[in-house]
Amino acid sequence: MPRGNLEGIYPRIVMLKQVIEEIEATEYGKAFKLLRQHKIDINLIHDVNPAKFLSNIGKFVSEVKQVDHLNLFINSLNEDERGKELDFMRPLNQEDQIRAKHQGYISHDINGEPLNGEVSSKVNSICEAIKKELWALNQ
Repeated sequence: MPRGNLEGIYPRIVMLKQVIEEIEATEYGKAFKLLRQHKIDINLIHDVNPAKFLSNIGKFVSEVKQVDHLNLFINSLNEDERGKELDFMRPLNQEDQIRAKHQGYISHDINGEPLNGEVSSKVNSICEAIKKELWALNQ
């Protein structure tokens, strides 16, 4: 139990830095717990590093074991890209800066159309990945 103001205060910027470190280390269970405990947008689990999150969706599902927590995560998803607001907290090397700068060109053809021909929303792609992982666990 906190005995004073300093033991009960968690500056949001410090918590965000810790959450980003946990997410980058693919410690999704710890990151989820911190986000939930400090009432920070749970959507950040995906937005910090979307490609890494989708490739480690199995680890996320296994670390966030409770169905209620998975439901909370799915319900908190939205189409906003909040991870770009936190780029100042993650120093990038020159290669990462070039890749981020040209990412928009890679996903579209010369006419500006998406390469795969369909536009998939962030929420649908995450839900589909979680559904596949849960289906595989149930088999």
